[in-house]
Amino acid sequence: MYICRTKQIKYSPMINYSIIHRKVGSNTIQINQAKARIKAAHAANQQPNPEDESLVATETTKAYAVAQYRKISTIDDLCKRITNQTSAYQRGEIKSALTKTLIAIQEMLLNGEKVDLGEFGCLSVVLESEGVDAAADFRPRHHIKKAKVKWEPGPDFRDLKPKAEFKQVLPRRANKMLIKSSAEKQKAKK
Repeated sequence: MYICRTKQIKYSPMINYSIIHRKVGSNTIQINQAKARIKAAHAANQQPNPEDESLVATETTKAYAVAQYRKISTIDDLCKRITNQTSAYQRGEIKSALTKTLIAIQEMLLNGEKVDLGEFGCLSVVLESEGVDAAADFRPRHHIKKAKVKWEPGPDFRDLKPKAEFKQVLPRRANKMLIKSSAEKQKAKK
């Protein structure tokens, strides 16, 4: 449990997660190709190659944790939290400062700068582009597909695990189905 420095606001850092199962193997590409050949053989009413079946049998499944967010927090939520942590500024002043900060960061990135935000980390632009045979043929407007922002987390954000606790929850899709089912049951009772 953490307590805010300026006000007595308690919160427990809790990261929700669900478990997913992924097929793994050192030769995943070959296994997927074997699966495709087996599927094609079945579709043609033919017997699959035993070597393909043996290869597919080597595939294993492992369980992995996937983070599940509880809600989407907005910039207004962030401003409210900052306002609760300090009495020096009003929520509107904080929102104005954050909005101006975001505009300035975007301008700096568009000016080709890498933006170092200290403990928060660094922001820079990365490009996704289509390859061309010769550099002389490269046309930025045509061949650059996206200019995205890359975040390199600073020390406070590289690993949140030491500060967090974890709680297993249903995956979002299963949770939505459960809520929908519950709502339908409630409606049926009325």
